[in-house]
Amino acid sequence: MKEIFLIDAYLNTEKSKIVFRESMTRVREAGFKICLITNLRPDADILSFVDYCFFDEENRIFSTEFEEYPHIMITGRRNGVTLISESDHKQKHSLSVHVNLYRGMEILKSLGYTHFYRMEYDGLIDQNEYQKVKDLPNRLEGKRALFYRDKKNMHIFYHLWFAEIEWMLEAMTPIRTEEDFVNRVTELTGKKKFLPAEEYLSLDLAHRYDDVLLLDTVDNSTNFEFPLSKWNNVISDHTNEKFKKGFYGGIFRVGRETEHGVHIRGDKGAVVAWNLNSPDKNWTEVIFYNKEGGIDNMLKLELEQGEGWKAQFFEFTEDCEVEVRLSNGENYAFLLCKNFLKKTRDTIHLNEDSSDQPGSSTDPA
Repeated sequence: MKEIFLIDAYLNTEKSKIVFRESMTRVREAGFKICLITNLRPDADILSFVDYCFFDEENRIFSTEFEEYPHIMITGRRNGVTLISESDHKQKHSLSVHVNLYRGMEILKSLGYTHFYRMEYDGLIDQNEYQKVKDLPNRLEGKRALFYRDKKNMHIFYHLWFAEIEWMLEAMTPIRTEEDFVNRVTELTGKKKFLPAEEYLSLDLAHRYDDVLLLDTVDNSTNFEFPLSKWNNVISDHTNEKFKKGFYGGIFRVGRETEHGVHIRGDKGAVVAWNLNSPDKNWTEVIFYNKEGGIDNMLKLELEQGEGWKAQFFEFTEDCEVEVRLSNGENYAFLLCKNFLKKTRDTIHLNEDSSDQPGSSTDPA
């Protein structure tokens, strides 16, 4: 058995590079070889953390508009305030994930490797838990692959798995183009329905589950076996299209948490600057203004390095028109519409002790 870690990474922010270096250092110190496959030309020093690197400059992004998308919700809670951003889960980068996985396995097979660990690059496995990783092959007991699965929705986690390369190449449907994926999901679902990578892999491999050791989780993460490890340390822009390099500025509805649930205010909104990837300082200010009221109503929020979020609450009239921009050499108009509080799917919830005065958090929310 010749094993290696296969890592798919798109390192486009300083935070992603910091986490990658720390994660790969832990993998190397545990005695594993590493193969990096990427669609972004890596910095020279990144190469010193891996044994092989395969760079494909074609970053494949879905262009197809599917008939149906699942929803995704990103939440953060600090100091009695809950931020919630909801959107369609389009996961456009997952086309590259599928292509890179199959191509990566083909490359590893050509290099003589027989088994591989597939891990998300931003997973920080605690050094004291790497013995559990090394023990995964011993748990197969005749099976060909080991996956962790979400007990709630039965989707395979991408955090970490272990598999025989030859078996995976046989069991998986080869995805080399966007058309390959569209054809396969149509076959699996009966319509052109988008499937996130975790759900797609689960359905695509279901016919070969007799060969798989499936470990259903009890808390919807691999933490039940790796309680000291930390997963999902970098939020990708492709997780929620509203975020740009981990930063989002937008108009949120305001809700008050009570013993009876969350009451959404009909006459109040909030301008929110939210940085999920502190300490990155890619975006530093949000501009909001009421066009009817003129430029005098402009509001500027500056989010300093290390701050997780900042909010300014305001009253509104039903026909007001607003625009939100992020400014750091580039402008992005996130919202420009009338009667916007009936259209936005983002909310900020205050608990009974929270004030609706301007607020902020020094921790990433």
